[in-house]
Amino acid sequence: MALRNLIFRLRYGTRLITFALVCATGFITSLPATVTAQVQSGTNQREVAVRLRNAGDFAGAVKALRSHLASYPDDGDALRLLAQTLYWLQDFSESRAAYENALSIHPEDTELRLQYAQMLIETGDGNRARDVLAGLGSQETHGRVDAILGTLAYWEGDLARAEDLLSSAIASGDTDPAIRRIHTDIAVMTAPWAGMTPAYQHDDQPITRSEIGAEAGWFPSSSTSIKVTARGLRFALGDTANRNVSLADVALSHYAAAAHTELELGGGAVARSFGSSVGYTARAAVSFRLPAHFKLGARGERSPYFNTEASLSQNVVTNTVIGFLSLDDPRGWLGETAYQAQRYEDANTVMTGYAWLLAPLIHSSTLDIRAGYAASLQNSSESRFTLAHPSQPYLPSDPRFDMSGVYSPYYTPIDLQSHSAIAAMTARSSNSVIFNAGGSYAFYATETAPVFLAITTTTPPAITVQRRTYTRNFNPWNAHASLELNPSASFSLVASGETFRTGFYAATGASVGLIYHFADHAIKAAGGY
Repeated sequence: MALRNLIFRLRYGTRLITFALVCATGFITSLPATVTAQVQSGTNQREVAVRLRNAGDFAGAVKALRSHLASYPDDGDALRLLAQTLYWLQDFSESRAAYENALSIHPEDTELRLQYAQMLIETGDGNRARDVLAGLGSQETHGRVDAILGTLAYWEGDLARAEDLLSSAIASGDTDPAIRRIHTDIAVMTAPWAGMTPAYQHDDQPITRSEIGAEAGWFPSSSTSIKVTARGLRFALGDTANRNVSLADVALSHYAAAAHTELELGGGAVARSFGSSVGYTARAAVSFRLPAHFKLGARGERSPYFNTEASLSQNVVTNTVIGFLSLDDPRGWLGETAYQAQRYEDANTVMTGYAWLLAPLIHSSTLDIRAGYAASLQNSSESRFTLAHPSQPYLPSDPRFDMSGVYSPYYTPIDLQSHSAIAAMTARSSNSVIFNAGGSYAFYATETAPVFLAITTTTPPAITVQRRTYTRNFNPWNAHASLELNPSASFSLVASGETFRTGFYAATGASVGLIYHFADHAIKAAGGY
């Protein structure tokens, strides 16, 4: 009996051990299959997202990547793909958030940093791009880092630094055609140039203005330019008289990259066929590039005035000072606000304040359409509105007396304010053809307008001509367009036209500009396109 019990227990124990081994074997066998299935499922989702991206379904790719990352939040490839795909969808805020999240999880991911920096400079945050690229100076990434930073310097207008960085990138083996093209574009932009522009304008004062202008310039360095300009103007007045004006000017422009400062100095001479024979012109400007794509600046200028018939029979000179704040955002926003004081030599001053903002409706590499709003205020210390014919053979009480007035010798708005709708468009079929158009329409404009009336007085009894004022509502507007043709790197042809109505006259004009860049040598030296 004891022996039988021992044999039973041994058999029972053997069965238990066998059962346990079978169970363990089954568990061990099934575990890798489950994990493998999960990994394959995750990998398949990422591959699906890549196929959707390649097919142009960015929204579908984003959905697939988000689903994948819900299970695998640390997948660096998927994080990078998601951020890039969101950028392609032009969801810039979400793309930036995705890049920042990926960077916090994988700060060592070099490709992630390079991609993110490229996205940042294309959306206008150069400072953050420099932070992201900090420390990426290894031999493997040196060329790409210099290429990105060189592109940033180019877009910021620091051509000297851009040229150095892009040359370094090319020397390091960067073969990206876009980098080589920018490098060559800088060489063309800083090549010497010469141009000629005939122009024509007719207004209802009436004055017909014909002009021929010529200019030439060169760059002593990539950040400094010198331009020489000469212009000849001929004015045909309503009384068949002609007036001639000649102007010459030299201007020096410089960009101090370290101080983010633009400087300009210029001056020249003006010779008239009327009034005093020779006068001088002068101008100076300084502006500072601020964060968020703003620019703060001031300009001062001494220049002749030729906008009225009276100003073409006597010397009229203005001294103008203007302070401004402008916006030029790479996402398509444009705007400016400014205050200007224009002082004449008779001690009268015209003050002008204005602001305008254009918002992007369509913003792409081939088409920009913007619309917005503009407002302005103008006021003069004194009016220069006078009788058109002050000496007449009739008394003011005679119906034949001409009460019409003109601004002489220059226009003086009083309490003028306007509110306008504005729009602009730029279309590029290629770098060789660029079309620009724009305009504005003042849906509300008012001023304290002058008028001459025959006023009867009783003490003493008389009829005299007196200047009175009334509130005038009107609708000034303008429209303009230009077509730029660049058949080669050396030649540029720009044809433009404009028509407008202001507070005191209407005009239509056109011009054709031909510019030749001495670019052949520059292109060869830069390695060509």
